[in-house]
Amino acid sequence: RQEKQYYQRSLSIVESSSERRKHVLLDILRRWGTSYRDFVRKNQMTLELCDEAVSRILFWAPHATDEEEVCSSADRIREVLYGFLSLHRMAMDLAFQDRIENSYGATLRQDSAEPKAALVPPTLIRIALTAAQGVMPTFLELSRSSSDSNHNRRRRAVVRLYFERIKFLLRMVLVVSYWKEVLPGHNANKNYGIDMSQTEAVCGLMRDGGMYSAQTDAITVPTTRDERVRLQRQNYVGVRTGRRLGSPPHFVDTLTSTQRTIKTILGEFLHMYRPLYWANVERQQATLSRRNNDNSSSRKLWMSWIVALGMDLASLGCLSSVTSGMKERSPSREELKRRRMRIFLYLLRAPVWHRLTHPNIQRVVALIQRVPLLGKLIETYIWDLVLYWKHPFFLEE
Repeated sequence: RQEKQYYQRSLSIVESSSERRKHVLLDILRRWGTSYRDFVRKNQMTLELCDEAVSRILFWAPHATDEEEVCSSADRIREVLYGFLSLHRMAMDLAFQDRIENSYGATLRQDSAEPKAALVPPTLIRIALTAAQGVMPTFLELSRSSSDSNHNRRRRAVVRLYFERIKFLLRMVLVVSYWKEVLPGHNANKNYGIDMSQTEAVCGLMRDGGMYSAQTDAITVPTTRDERVRLQRQNYVGVRTGRRLGSPPHFVDTLTSTQRTIKTILGEFLHMYRPLYWANVERQQATLSRRNNDNSSSRKLWMSWIVALGMDLASLGCLSSVTSGMKERSPSREELKRRRMRIFLYLLRAPVWHRLTHPNIQRVVALIQRVPLLGKLIETYIWDLVLYWKHPFFLEE
């Protein structure tokens, strides 16, 4: 009995000490957060000017034009600095907010003021997603352990694959919680007293890959209820004329609620899975290069490039039919337009970069160099612009 009492007393002392350390740690973090917020608010103009200056210096600094995609040390440092710059911008955005609103970052807000289906606050997930994107270049640089380029390439491919898995998991948790909130069967007030047989499956798209941005969240977006009501009016068929009074002549909404749900889920899943798929392809290519099987590696790389492009095109096709009835300048249509423009980035990925894009750019640049006085300047600008978007921090979401 005495031993038991001694053990319980020792356990209570350990628990109290651990609780004390926990409270001390939380108090330190709280004080640090308060000090940082006060510092940012006091020096807002200076910090914004420094941010803009660093961003412009990183953009205009010369890029390496290595055809073999072996980044120079300056390019790798640029990637790391861009990552820290994005983290600094996110920290400043958070410091200026007294109350951080829980938002999924979608093009259509949920009907309720606060998310109900999310086990984890959606804004916290988006902050973690942005942080993972920001620190990834640093971990990729730390993975370099030797002068062997093939060994470093394999290590970087493995590290990037781990980060893409983390980002894919965070995006899935975010978007599934959002789907539970807005899709039919989860919204308790989905009908709102009107017939929604054709338009009840209204769902927004994840903006900017789910990344957190105070500027993006500040843009007012309609709720899913507003969009349902608008589509209901647009699809209204006149009793006397039998015509759709609110629809443009080229638009006829024939999708059922089930079809909308399936296409929305499939389109968003393909869009989120493609970066993870391509990261796995790069890891496999690094393994094949170690075995010196060039023919097999090149063939698989071309097939993987076609599959990745097919994923993005299929995603755009599914989501285009879902958003075709929305307004031309609606947030959903703008997000879909942004994703369409990113299709051109496939020209900067291997193997198209080596076989098509890079040789043609060299031919164009060779002609531009003949222009008196401005030839060299235009050549530098073209290479800087192309290689700026070719870096992984901008090429992938």
